[in-house]
Formats: sequence, C-alpha cells, structure tokens
Amino acid sequence: MEIKRLTKRLNELDKHVISAEKKVSNENFIKRAPKDIVAHEKQKLEDMKIEYSLIKQNLDILS
Repeated sequence: MEIKRLTKRLNELDKHVISAEKKVSNENFIKRAPKDIVAHEKQKLEDMKIEYSLIKQNLDILS
C-alpha cells in the first residue's frame, strides 16, 4: 500500500516538476513577473525536486 501511495505521489511530482521547469526557464515569465514571484517559483521547484528525490529513495528501499 505504501509503495502504491509513494508511486502515485512520485508521478504527480514528476508532472509538477516538468511544468515548473518550463515556467522558470520561460524568458517572458522571468522578464515580466515580479522578482519575488520568480524567486518563489524557483524555490518551489527546488523543494519539489528534493521531495522527488526523497520519495525515490524510499521507494528504492521498499522495493
């Protein structure tokens, strides 16, 4: 059950990370958005990457 839950969360995070990477690499977003919003989005992306890595490690241990 835990493996299923973690796998589901990993898949969700994967989609969010891809979306966030596109957003923070979009020059129009970088130029037009307030600096604090850009910084927040970059921090969110880093947080998601960390969570992704931790979940991946947990899945490796459980498998």
